[in-house]
Amino acid sequence: MTNTDNIVTQLPGTLNLDMVVNNDFVFNIDWHTDLTGYTFAAYIIPENSDAEIAMTVNVLDIAAGTMQVVITEASITDLPDSIHKWYFNWTTPAPDSYVRTVLVGALVLRAK
Repeated sequence: MTNTDNIVTQLPGTLNLDMVVNNDFVFNIDWHTDLTGYTFAAYIIPENSDAEIAMTVNVLDIAAGTMQVVITEASITDLPDSIHKWYFNWTTPAPDSYVRTVLVGALVLRAK
């Protein structure tokens, strides 16, 4: 029997994205918490490549924890129709500046 009282986890949430190639894809995230002082970054990890592609993160209201994540058509023009991966990190305010991956998932690119 395993004692689960002594387990601490810090795992990212899963959010899979599904889109058509040659399109922009925009979605909003509401963390429902004040993220003042945090920084954010999101990246696509292409299938069969180590060259990550930056996604745009637009903060809408930092005190409310709302933001928009954008994948532009121009940023993915060289990606094949396939299942890629993506992730979203935030970095806590200084002096700690802890990096935490808070979302991960598949990015499915489909032909028109």
